[in-house]
Amino acid sequence: MKLRTASVAAELDSMGVPPESRNGLLSIAVARVLGYKFSLPAAPVESPYAFFDSTYLTQLEDILSDLNERVVIEFDQAVEITRAVWCFRYRLLHDPCNPAVRSFLDALVKVGTQDIPSVVSEALIRYGQDEALERLCRVITENCLPTTQEG
Repeated sequence: MKLRTASVAAELDSMGVPPESRNGLLSIAVARVLGYKFSLPAAPVESPYAFFDSTYLTQLEDILSDLNERVVIEFDQAVEITRAVWCFRYRLLHDPCNPAVRSFLDALVKVGTQDIPSVVSEALIRYGQDEALERLCRVITENCLPTTQEG
């Protein structure tokens, strides 16, 4: 994957973003795009962070280095955000019960979307901070069996 760095620099110029404000904005934008562009593995891996680093880190650093030659970017921040976005996507796919995924989805439900009825949002707001909800969810999770093992 290559990035047309001249186009990125030209867009920053056309937007009128002053040089001192570019690096943070650019770090987040690049990380967000690349965090979504790098493919996820088809099956779970032992360590998503290690998988990301062994699979994409060199390519990411090359892209960021090319960009950094034209426009200053917060290199380490861009790497960390890219890795975090990718790893979150990984968890959504392969580890949906991860506490970070659950918190994210709970927050989304509280805010509401066109796909989530207001009754769901209201219920989560009412009971979302309740320790009983967490305990009950844990028990339900521990007692969910595949349909072939019901009993």
